[in-house]
Amino acid sequence: MTTEVLILDFAALINPPIKGRKITTSFILKEVLNEAEKAIVQARVESGDIEIMDPKSDFLQKASEAAIRTGDFSVLSNPDLSLIAIALELKHKGLNPIILTNDFAIQNVCKFLKIRVKPVGGAKIREQIVWIRICPICRKKYPTDYHGDTCPECGSKLTRKAITKLVPKENNN
Repeated sequence: MTTEVLILDFAALINPPIKGRKITTSFILKEVLNEAEKAIVQARVESGDIEIMDPKSDFLQKASEAAIRTGDFSVLSNPDLSLIAIALELKHKGLNPIILTNDFAIQNVCKFLKIRVKPVGGAKIREQIVWIRICPICRKKYPTDYHGDTCPECGSKLTRKAITKLVPKENNN
Protein backbone atom coordinates (compact mmCIF):
# COMPACT_ATOMS: atom_id res chain seq x y z
CA MET A 1 0.00 0.00 0.00
CA THR A 2 1.38 3.38 -0.98
CA THR A 3 1.41 6.29 1.39
CA GLU A 4 -1.28 8.92 0.84
CA VAL A 5 -0.13 12.52 0.75
CA LEU A 6 -2.63 15.38 0.83
CA ILE A 7 -1.78 18.32 -1.42
CA LEU A 8 -3.53 21.47 -0.27
CA ASP A 9 -5.01 24.12 -2.52
CA PHE A 10 -5.96 27.48 -0.98
CA ALA A 11 -9.41 26.31 0.25
CA ALA A 12 -7.89 23.32 2.06
CA LEU A 13 -5.07 25.43 3.45
CA ILE A 14 -7.38 27.76 5.38
CA ASN A 15 -9.89 25.13 6.54
CA PRO A 16 -9.59 23.23 9.82
CA PRO A 17 -6.64 20.84 10.03
CA ILE A 18 -7.04 17.31 8.70
CA LYS A 19 -5.09 14.18 9.54
CA GLY A 20 -2.25 12.92 7.39
CA ARG A 21 0.83 14.27 5.67
CA LYS A 22 0.02 17.62 4.07
CA ILE A 23 1.98 19.51 1.43
CA THR A 24 1.42 22.80 -0.37
CA THR A 25 3.61 25.03 -2.50
CA SER A 26 5.08 28.45 -1.83
CA PHE A 27 2.94 29.69 -4.75
CA ILE A 28 -0.23 28.73 -2.85
CA LEU A 29 1.07 30.38 0.34
CA LYS A 30 1.35 33.66 -1.56
CA GLU A 31 -2.41 33.49 -2.27
CA VAL A 32 -3.16 33.87 1.45
CA LEU A 33 -3.73 37.63 1.78
CA ASN A 34 -5.98 37.92 4.83
CA GLU A 35 -3.82 38.60 7.92
CA ALA A 36 -5.79 36.27 10.22
CA GLU A 37 -5.56 33.42 7.69
CA LYS A 38 -1.84 34.14 7.20
CA ALA A 39 -1.25 33.75 10.93
CA ILE A 40 -3.13 30.42 11.04
CA VAL A 41 -1.32 29.03 8.01
CA GLN A 42 2.08 30.24 9.26
CA ALA A 43 1.49 28.52 12.62
CA ARG A 44 0.58 25.27 10.85
CA VAL A 45 3.73 25.49 8.70
CA GLU A 46 5.98 26.31 11.68
CA SER A 47 4.54 23.43 13.71
CA GLY A 48 5.32 21.01 10.88
CA ASP A 49 1.65 20.28 10.21
CA ILE A 50 2.05 21.48 6.61
CA GLU A 51 5.17 20.97 4.47
CA ILE A 52 6.17 23.42 1.74
CA MET A 53 7.46 21.85 -1.48
CA ASP A 54 7.94 23.45 -4.87
CA PRO A 55 7.84 21.37 -8.06
CA LYS A 56 10.81 20.56 -10.26
CA SER A 57 10.66 22.19 -13.67
CA ASP A 58 10.16 18.92 -15.60
CA PHE A 59 7.03 18.09 -13.58
CA LEU A 60 5.77 21.65 -14.00
CA GLN A 61 6.25 21.20 -17.74
CA LYS A 62 4.25 17.91 -17.66
CA ALA A 63 1.45 19.60 -15.70
CA SER A 64 1.35 22.45 -18.23
CA GLU A 65 1.29 20.03 -21.18
CA ALA A 66 -1.64 18.12 -19.62
CA ALA A 67 -3.51 21.39 -19.01
CA ILE A 68 -2.97 22.34 -22.65
CA ARG A 69 -4.30 18.95 -23.80
CA THR A 70 -7.48 19.32 -21.72
CA GLY A 71 -7.92 22.98 -22.69
CA ASP A 72 -7.64 24.18 -19.09
CA PHE A 73 -4.27 25.93 -19.41
CA SER A 74 -5.79 29.38 -20.01
CA VAL A 75 -7.74 29.27 -16.73
CA LEU A 76 -5.09 27.75 -14.47
CA SER A 77 -2.70 29.98 -12.53
CA ASN A 78 0.93 29.16 -11.77
CA PRO A 79 -0.06 28.17 -8.21
CA ASP A 80 -2.67 25.77 -9.65
CA LEU A 81 -0.12 24.20 -11.98
CA SER A 82 2.35 23.90 -9.10
CA LEU A 83 -0.12 21.69 -7.19
CA ILE A 84 -0.60 19.39 -10.17
CA ALA A 85 3.17 19.25 -10.71
CA ILE A 86 3.80 18.31 -7.06
CA ALA A 87 1.21 15.53 -7.37
CA LEU A 88 2.98 14.21 -10.49
CA GLU A 89 6.33 14.34 -8.70
CA LEU A 90 5.01 12.46 -5.66
CA LYS A 91 3.28 9.90 -7.88
CA HIS A 92 6.60 9.40 -9.69
CA LYS A 93 8.19 8.70 -6.28
CA GLY A 94 5.63 5.94 -5.62
CA LEU A 95 3.40 7.93 -3.27
CA ASN A 96 -0.37 8.34 -3.57
CA PRO A 97 -1.12 12.08 -3.90
CA ILE A 98 -4.60 13.46 -3.35
CA ILE A 99 -5.21 17.11 -4.23
CA LEU A 100 -7.74 18.84 -1.99
CA THR A 101 -9.36 21.54 -4.12
CA ASN A 102 -12.65 23.07 -5.21
CA ASP A 103 -11.15 24.23 -8.52
CA PHE A 104 -12.87 22.45 -11.42
CA ALA A 105 -10.00 23.08 -13.85
CA ILE A 106 -7.49 21.48 -11.45
CA GLN A 107 -9.89 18.57 -10.98
CA ASN A 108 -10.27 18.19 -14.75
CA VAL A 109 -6.52 18.03 -15.40
CA CYS A 110 -6.10 15.63 -12.48
CA LYS A 111 -8.72 13.31 -13.95
CA PHE A 112 -6.77 13.35 -17.21
CA LEU A 113 -3.55 12.49 -15.32
CA LYS A 114 -5.26 9.92 -13.06
CA ILE A 115 -4.45 11.90 -9.93
CA ARG A 116 -6.98 11.64 -7.13
CA VAL A 117 -8.83 14.75 -5.99
CA LYS A 118 -11.18 15.51 -3.14
CA PRO A 119 -13.27 18.67 -2.96
CA VAL A 120 -13.07 20.86 0.13
CA GLY A 121 -16.70 21.32 1.06
CA GLY A 122 -17.62 21.89 -2.57
CA ALA A 123 -18.57 19.90 -5.63
CA LYS A 124 -16.48 17.33 -7.47
CA ILE A 125 -16.52 17.00 -11.24
CA ARG A 126 -18.15 13.84 -12.58
CA GLU A 127 -16.64 13.79 -16.04
CA GLN A 128 -13.40 14.85 -17.64
CA ILE A 129 -13.82 17.57 -20.26
CA VAL A 130 -11.68 18.67 -23.20
CA TRP A 131 -12.13 22.36 -24.00
CA ILE A 132 -11.49 24.52 -27.06
CA ARG A 133 -11.45 28.30 -27.33
CA ILE A 134 -14.17 29.84 -29.49
CA CYS A 135 -15.15 33.34 -30.57
CA PRO A 136 -18.77 34.05 -29.60
CA ILE A 137 -19.12 36.57 -32.45
CA CYS A 138 -17.54 35.04 -35.57
CA ARG A 139 -17.63 31.45 -34.19
CA LYS A 140 -13.99 30.79 -35.18
CA LYS A 141 -12.51 27.91 -33.15
CA TYR A 142 -9.01 27.82 -31.70
CA PRO A 143 -7.07 24.76 -30.48
CA THR A 144 -6.53 23.96 -26.80
CA ASP A 145 -2.97 25.33 -26.95
CA TYR A 146 -4.02 28.76 -28.31
CA HIS A 147 -2.82 31.33 -25.76
CA GLY A 148 -4.61 34.48 -26.88
CA ASP A 149 -7.61 35.94 -25.06
CA THR A 150 -9.08 37.70 -28.07
CA CYS A 151 -10.06 36.59 -31.55
CA PRO A 152 -7.51 37.80 -34.12
CA GLU A 153 -10.30 37.81 -36.74
CA CYS A 154 -12.79 40.16 -35.05
CA GLY A 155 -11.21 41.21 -31.72
CA SER A 156 -13.88 39.68 -29.45
CA LYS A 157 -13.02 38.03 -26.15
CA LEU A 158 -12.75 34.24 -26.55
CA THR A 159 -14.78 31.80 -24.47
CA ARG A 160 -14.31 28.10 -23.75
CA LYS A 161 -16.52 25.37 -25.14
CA ALA A 162 -16.55 21.71 -24.12
CA ILE A 163 -15.92 19.46 -27.11
CA THR A 164 -15.56 16.10 -25.35
CA LYS A 165 -16.90 14.75 -22.10
CA LEU A 166 -15.34 11.54 -20.85
CA VAL A 167 -17.10 9.67 -18.07
CA PRO A 168 -14.37 7.89 -16.12
CA LYS A 169 -14.54 4.12 -15.66
CA GLU A 170 -12.95 4.43 -12.22
CA ASN A 171 -14.82 6.41 -9.62
CA ASN A 172 -11.80 7.33 -7.47
CA ASN A 173 -10.69 10.50 -9.27
